Amino acid sequence: RTERAIEGALAGPDSGCRGGIGGRKRREVPLGRVGPPVAVARLGQSASRGNSTRRRRRPAVGAMAAETKELDKPSLLDTIQKRFADEGGRESVTRLLYIGLIPKTSSQRAVCTYHEEFLKEIDADVSGLMILQADTFLNLIEAAPDAIMALLRHIAKQAEEERPCLETVRVLASSEDCPSRAFVSWSYRSVNLKAEMSLVLDEEDVVGTSYETYSKLVQLGQQLNDADLTHADISAALDNLRQRYADFIPSNERLKALTSVPGITTLEEYLDIFDAPIEVALDRELVWPPPPALEY
Repeated sequence: RTERAIEGALAGPDSGCRGGIGGRKRREVPLGRVGPPVAVARLGQSASRGNSTRRRRRPAVGAMAAETKELDKPSLLDTIQKRFADEGGRESVTRLLYIGLIPKTSSQRAVCTYHEEFLKEIDADVSGLMILQADTFLNLIEAAPDAIMALLRHIAKQAEEERPCLETVRVLASSEDCPSRAFVSWSYRSVNLKAEMSLVLDEEDVVGTSYETYSKLVQLGQQLNDADLTHADISAALDNLRQRYADFIPSNERLKALTSVPGITTLEEYLDIFDAPIEVALDRELVWPPPPALEY
C-alpha cells in the first residue's frame, strides 16, 4: 500500500488516484513540483524561446548620450578652420627654389630684368631672393601657388626662343602651404664667391644636396627677419652677402654642377608633373578587341 501511495503522489492529478494511507485523502501534488527546480526553470526558458520572438534590448539613455557625444567631436578640418579663424586667417604660400645657367648671349642684368618685369606684370605678392654669379643664378621665390606656376610656365616658354636669357633650369626644392615667409620682399643681388676647386657631388644623394642648398637660403632669410630690421637695413645686409652670409650661398661651380646632375628635376618635368592635366589610360583602352563589360 505504501508503494502505491507514493506512486500516486508522484503521478499528479492526472493519474486518477484519490486514495491515501490510512484512508486519508491524498493531497494533490502540482506538476511544477515534480523534478528538480533548476530543470523546470530551464525547460520553461526553452519553451519561451521557441514560442515567442526575442526582443532587442534598448540601449540605456546614458549610452545613447555617450554615442551622440562621440559623433559630435570636431573633425580635423573643423579644427584647422577654427584655428585659422582664431588667428585671423593665414595665406597659403608656396616656396620654390630653382637654378639655371646664364648663356653667353645673355647677362646678369637681362635675367634680373626678365624676372622683375614679369612679376610686376602679374602683380603678385612675391618675396624671396635671387642670387646671380658668373654664369649661374638661383631664385628662391615665395608666393601664391598660381603665381609661381605662371612664372615657371613663362620661363619654359622663353627657353624655346632663339636667344633665351636663361637656360638649363632645374627645380631643387618646392614646399607648399608654408606657415610663414622667410623673406620680407623679393630682391636680387650679384655676388662673386671664392671658387670651389675640389668639388665632389654625391649624385646618389640628390635629395640631400638639393635640400641643403634650399635650407641654407631659408635660414638666411629667417635670420634677417628675426633681427627685426627695417627694409633699408635688410637691403644693406644683402649688399654685403659675400662678407656676412657666404656660408649660406652655394658657389658658382656648385650650381653649375647641380644643373648637370641627372637626378634633379628639370623645369619641363616639374611642369609635366604638377601643371599638366591628368590623363589616365585604362588597361582595357589599350587592347583590341575590348574586353566585355562586367555584369553585376
